[in-house]
Amino acid sequence: MNGLSADVSVEPKENQAYLLNPGKGWIIYAGFANASTAAWAKASVGYARYMWKDIHTNDNQFNWAVIDNDLAECVKRGKKFAFGVMSVCVNSSSDWEGMPEWVIAAGAKFYIADGAAGCKVPIWDDPVFTNKIGQFVAALTERYNDKLDIEFIDCSTYGNWGEWHLWGVGGNAPRDAILLQFVDQWKRFDKTRIIIPISGGTGTQPGGYGLYARDIYGFGAKEQSSETPHRWNTCLPFLNHGPAVAEWSFPYVELKQGKGWTKEIWSHDKLAGQINGSKYSYVCLGEWNGQDADTFLQDAGPLVDEWQNKMGYWFKLTLASYPADLANGTTGKLSYRMRNDGVAPIYIKGHRAVVKVALMDNATNVLSTVTLKGVNPFDWKPGETIAQAAEFTFPKNAKGSKLALGVFTKESLTHPDIKLGIDNGTALNWYMLSDMPRGGP
Repeated sequence: MNGLSADVSVEPKENQAYLLNPGKGWIIYAGFANASTAAWAKASVGYARYMWKDIHTNDNQFNWAVIDNDLAECVKRGKKFAFGVMSVCVNSSSDWEGMPEWVIAAGAKFYIADGAAGCKVPIWDDPVFTNKIGQFVAALTERYNDKLDIEFIDCSTYGNWGEWHLWGVGGNAPRDAILLQFVDQWKRFDKTRIIIPISGGTGTQPGGYGLYARDIYGFGAKEQSSETPHRWNTCLPFLNHGPAVAEWSFPYVELKQGKGWTKEIWSHDKLAGQINGSKYSYVCLGEWNGQDADTFLQDAGPLVDEWQNKMGYWFKLTLASYPADLANGTTGKLSYRMRNDGVAPIYIKGHRAVVKVALMDNATNVLSTVTLKGVNPFDWKPGETIAQAAEFTFPKNAKGSKLALGVFTKESLTHPDIKLGIDNGTALNWYMLSDMPRGGP
């Protein structure tokens, strides 16, 4: 300030409201129609997984409706959508497969899956296969990169169920150079988030495909057996690089009967163990068939409410001071403290979110906004309180009487899309600093 006005100090009051925020939250699995309105109200994302053959119907021909129909169903509910596409899918008792017959007809080599005589598994380093799966990923990129309603896409073109392992199908894993080539096929997804499966921590050794995907392209990670204690921390190497996604090995209704891989009976403390262990931003709300979400919600409703805010980030403004004369046309400084009570940072592509302050009239109409320079919410790390300050200037405006703060995933947005765990928020996610309880002198 120029000495003409004292600063006002405010101390925001925190709350425990259930916040649906971008880049985090509970995931409902397909079929979406089986999940109740109550379950969808708790979720942020709907997820589905497809077989390659059902979409890539011939050379350079695609049936995108398979994906688009599920995308539309999630959008209809006001949710984001995520998905993966498998090149092979087999259980020991089921002859499922994912590779299109026309790819085999084009000369792709294959072997028969262990225990599933009707399932043809790609020879992973066969050039016909690598070329055709690359063609598919290129087309997928062209269609879905920068789709605002897509939360993430699994990089699931290798391994059984797209999980980057050969359990259940047998055969030999390709050399590392081929695995890195599979990762490289996804490099043009520069706007939509890509998640790499690392079941049991595979690919996270030095030089492994997981760390390569993390370091070169900023991929997040997914653990497909996250309920298993010895896998609670497998996604931890991705902390501060990309979001971690928790998937269970079986639907909840089976896990609670001890029907998972380890035969352990589910206990609710497993949720805290896995989320804290791998710092998950996303966790499955039940699993397949949609209705599993309602079963889990019925059994563990209080845990769903508790961990919604704690998974990923959970920002709380704890103190702020600003000039009393907001609209006098001079330069002022906003000083504040922000605490992250979540388990992870906020993950935005490019690690760049923004904070803006707004000058408002008495009716909270926005008169002017300013982006605070040098402020990036990615720096608000879990378990920490960060103190920051930034200068701002509003044009002189006689109607200006209130100051508000907002956190945005994109500079281009008009109103904030990130909710804070404090009172005094408007319907448009601005937080009214001038209406908060006054602090000390």
